[in-house]
Order: sequence, then C-alpha cells, then structure tokens
Amino acid sequence: MYHGTHSNILNNTDKVSDLNNFFIDFQKRKIINEINWLYKNYDDMNAISAYRLNLANFNNTAANLLYRQQFRSYSVEKIHNLVELRANFLYGQLKNLDNYKIDNKPLKVIIQELKKIVQ
Repeated sequence: MYHGTHSNILNNTDKVSDLNNFFIDFQKRKIINEINWLYKNYDDMNAISAYRLNLANFNNTAANLLYRQQFRSYSVEKIHNLVELRANFLYGQLKNLDNYKIDNKPLKVIIQELKKIVQ
C-alpha cells in the first residue's frame, strides 16, 4: 500500500497529466506537419500517389499495385479532392485533440499549498 502524503499523490497525478498533455501536443504536431506536407505537395502527383499508397497500405503486394494503378488513373481534380478530404479529416482530428488535454493548473496550485503546509 502507498503511504505517500496527499501532496505526493497529487504531484504524481500532476506528472501523469503533464505526460498526457505532452503526448497530445506531440500528436498535434504530427498532424500539423502532415497537413503542411499535403499543402506543400498538393501539385506533386508522384509524392501524393506515394503518400496515398502508404496511407492505404493493404499489406498485400497485388492489392497495393492495383491501388497504385487505380490512383494514377484519377484526374488531377479528383486527386486534389482526395488531398483536401484528407486535410479536412486531419484538421478535424487536430481540433478534437484539445478535448483530451487536462487542465492541471489548479492542481499545481493545490500541490504548492499542500507542500507549504507540510513544511
């Protein structure tokens, strides 16, 4: 059984909250980088084709080749539409991630006050 003080328990909870928020910020950075990459490579059909193939990886060589052939038959307009759909999907994920962040500022204040009382 854990015999820590209340401030230690809350301090550990705060650290877990910080770690959670760090992970969410990391995920947000990855999504932002992907959206930026899509924007930068919007007209590079080879890069977009490779990106889509990697995204849809079927773990089957024949299926991957078939998808690549199908994708390359699309018009530029259709490819642009797919890129825009992906970017919009990523943007939605980006906005939703903020819902999972933990506001632990009040917890930090409580921990400081408890530590003052214990000292």
